Amino acid sequence: MKLTHMALGACIPLVLVACGSGDGPEKTEIKPLPEPSFTSGDLRISSSIGNIAPPGIYQFSITSDTSTSASAQSTGQTANVTAAATPQSGQNTGIALISSSGRMSFATGTRQGIAFIKPGEGERFTADLQNADVADTYKLDPSGEQSVDPNRVIKGQQESSTTTNAVRVAGTIEDATSGTLVSVYDMVRDKSISGKSINLTTLAGTFRETTSSGITTNLTVAGDGTLTGSDTTGCQYAGEIIIPASGVNLVEAKYQVSGCGPSNGLSAAERNGTFFALGYSNAEEGTLTMFGASSLIATRFKGTDVDVLQSKEAAVTGFVNANLTVNDPVVQTLHPGNYDFTEIIPPPADPTATPKTPETGDAILSPTGRLFIATESRLLRSHVRVSDTLTFTANASESVINQDAAPNYTTSTIFGAPEAENSPFSIIGSLIADTGELGVRYRITRKNTMSDRSVSLASISGSYMTTTAGGITTTFTIGADGSLTGSDTTGCQFLGRLVIPDPTLNIVEARFDATGCTASFNATGEVRNGTFNAIGRITAGSPQGLDLMMDNGSYSTVFTGTL
Repeated sequence: MKLTHMALGACIPLVLVACGSGDGPEKTEIKPLPEPSFTSGDLRISSSIGNIAPPGIYQFSITSDTSTSASAQSTGQTANVTAAATPQSGQNTGIALISSSGRMSFATGTRQGIAFIKPGEGERFTADLQNADVADTYKLDPSGEQSVDPNRVIKGQQESSTTTNAVRVAGTIEDATSGTLVSVYDMVRDKSISGKSINLTTLAGTFRETTSSGITTNLTVAGDGTLTGSDTTGCQYAGEIIIPASGVNLVEAKYQVSGCGPSNGLSAAERNGTFFALGYSNAEEGTLTMFGASSLIATRFKGTDVDVLQSKEAAVTGFVNANLTVNDPVVQTLHPGNYDFTEIIPPPADPTATPKTPETGDAILSPTGRLFIATESRLLRSHVRVSDTLTFTANASESVINQDAAPNYTTSTIFGAPEAENSPFSIIGSLIADTGELGVRYRITRKNTMSDRSVSLASISGSYMTTTAGGITTTFTIGADGSLTGSDTTGCQFLGRLVIPDPTLNIVEARFDATGCTASFNATGEVRNGTFNAIGRITAGSPQGLDLMMDNGSYSTVFTGTL
């Protein structure tokens, strides 16, 4: 069955979907589920689901490609999907939370579901599923209204993992009336986040979220579990938050929402009421994330502790900026390092056709969140942030590479999701054109030996030089104090600084000014001047090398020099 969803900017503390959605809600009458359910009953519920679906935070993927699961549809057996079901813009990949109480929530870029799971036959579980689809311009039907899902049932069980230490749950979402298969899902427990121990004393604080429409919500968690709050549209919140099981980074909450007026197409009656929520804490980031629901609407909230907001510099987006601060969620979830980039190409529709040669290249992901991809045909740079679904969607800029990159920038969106079970670690995702069309599906695979090499300013200091095929010689000099200077034979002068975000990783970042540049092979001096950000690495060998991938907002290039 389907929940009405609330678009961003609606005035409750748990705000549905990612920033900037701006879509109006769909109103659907919801029949109450039988007790117990996610949105009813006691907050403290004992359940015996541990062997079927161990509590924790899971990386979640879902597909509606029922043609690949015909056997599951006909036999009712659990069907498995793999990461080969490549996510596009986040619609199929996200996060799932399973509590020891039996409450379950999953969220992707375009879907949020809640259920109350209970043991079934043969170490399987089954549950009625309440589902809310996030509206966007690509999901509306011709009438301008979203279609309403029929009743759904979610089924699943713990499956054998491809690695010995990963907990994996897989199953199906089916039509409750006909039993027809709707989707197949797969999820792998994220050990690094699930296993963090939390308690109410350390969780206590005030968490704030401000939406893109300017609505600010404050939720306060007290050391005894009391939950209170308000938002700038008049909503008041009062309830309780608990930690349902020790050793698992999960929280559950039950609270009353009152005083809300109509907003964003929702009536006051729809916005007020009793809510249940399931969430988790990120102590390093200072955030509290919760996925909640009443009997009518589904909600999301990711608030940051106000003490953290006051003590930290606000996050700066875009590849080119002065912020060189390490981003903890990027480090924990995305594993910064040096990566191999490979385009994922589906088999040709015509089996006799010659398959396309995949695009390949290098990628560097810095602990600050800066990402640079260099292939024979493109240079792409972005600054990523981890979302509440443990994925990322970020603006990106691309340019064609030809010795130096021509300044014909195009904008796009890059989406990525960790592949939890892969060794070495990898990220799978897509590039989405500014028209909304799918561009390139990709996988980047971490190069552990190159990445996990300690570097220091003392060990990398020196002058690195290269000469391009066009005859331009460029030199960068790194000082033992982090100073960065240099020049090239077109007249460029470089002056700035270089830092090592994490001394245990072979990654460097730099910010410098280029002045005095004249035209190169395919770029004017005007676009080659300016303030650059760069990320790079040290290459082993004799002589030692330095790779820098750099951009100034108008011009991108790659430097590969040696001592």
